[in-house]
Amino acid sequence: MKYKSIISQKSEYYNDYIIANNIAHKLFDPSKHSKYDLKTYLDIYFLFQKSGLSYAVFYDIFKYANSLDSDNYPKKSCLHEFKNKLARLDLHRTIHNDHLDEVMTTDLLIDSVNIPNKNNSILANNYNYKGKKCAKITHVVSDIGYPIIPSFDPGNDNDAKIGLKVIKDNISLLKNNNVSMLADKGYDSKNIRDFAYDNGISVIIPQNIRRADNANIKEIKRIEKEKNNNKRKQLMISQKNLRMQLKQKMADRNKIKNKANKTNIKNISLRSLDKIITNITTNIDDIKSERKELQKQLKLNIKNEIIKIDPNNNDDKKCIENMGFRKCAFCDHKKVCNVCEKCKKCKKNLSYYRGLSNDDIIRYKKRIRVEHFISHYKQGRTANLKDKKIKMLVDTTYNRYTDFLFIKNIIK
Repeated sequence: MKYKSIISQKSEYYNDYIIANNIAHKLFDPSKHSKYDLKTYLDIYFLFQKSGLSYAVFYDIFKYANSLDSDNYPKKSCLHEFKNKLARLDLHRTIHNDHLDEVMTTDLLIDSVNIPNKNNSILANNYNYKGKKCAKITHVVSDIGYPIIPSFDPGNDNDAKIGLKVIKDNISLLKNNNVSMLADKGYDSKNIRDFAYDNGISVIIPQNIRRADNANIKEIKRIEKEKNNNKRKQLMISQKNLRMQLKQKMADRNKIKNKANKTNIKNISLRSLDKIITNITTNIDDIKSERKELQKQLKLNIKNEIIKIDPNNNDDKKCIENMGFRKCAFCDHKKVCNVCEKCKKCKKNLSYYRGLSNDDIIRYKKRIRVEHFISHYKQGRTANLKDKKIKMLVDTTYNRYTDFLFIKNIIK
């Protein structure tokens, strides 16, 4: 019932906003009579956005429900046209921006989420991630969990590249509010740190030992990926040869079964041939398993090579008592080993927070708010990529953003 309350509040607010700003004529042709009023359209529209359903399924439910009572609601074509007009007005973004001052905080949190494209929209050609059709949507969120800035990018773009673009595109907003950006290791790059420092913005990002802009690490990745690809090709060739052998042996087996003496011209018995077929099948399964493990092995090889050039990046370091201890950011005891990075008191592992001071670690805990926001964001029509055009995708996201004006009681 909470969603119904939010939809009702939101419809009333939008209805009053549209009338107060005299833009109703942009949604409805004044020369044509509309059977339903603006409030009805808004109610159905927000229900549709929340449902996460396609037009067809959404209206099938309505048709069934109304077969028991009446058929009094805007039809699919009318709702689609209304949705397009709202997107052209950019109304959600305008309302969202009107309340930015009320939700802006000095600590901003950034993270991204991959949205699957299951409907084969025209965005599919550009929005792919490891063979899966998806878009990557990055959210900048205040430390009260309210969304501030979205970014829409291909699913295979890395976070550091997107993070730099977001900061550059919104630099005036960030500088005017003297913000600090809190991000995970995926955003650790020299470009982000340098640009933020040059513009007076502080960033709190744990050091990533495998960050992409390190020349030595880039070379290690290139070499290990090349080895990995060569290994994959060898396995594929071996698997292909084994399949050809299996096909031949199965053909021989069928010939033997059709003969009375149960042996072929090479004097191989059916039992012996079955053993050969079993061995070939086992070898094929072993190759498949080895191929599946290649990606894990690649990551492990890269990590081991990085440790060779920088032993301090080893996460499995053994504790050495005489190396001393430092204060723990979680339990406030001086029990964190400077070698293994684990607190002897609260058992927390602080190796993730490499490069951060205790004060930074305490502030960094706020980052969980952006994860909470993303879990709420992935509902309704933002759960999958259903919109055909990028403008509609942007509009759907900003529509979800304005939901939080009512969820957070910013508009009462």
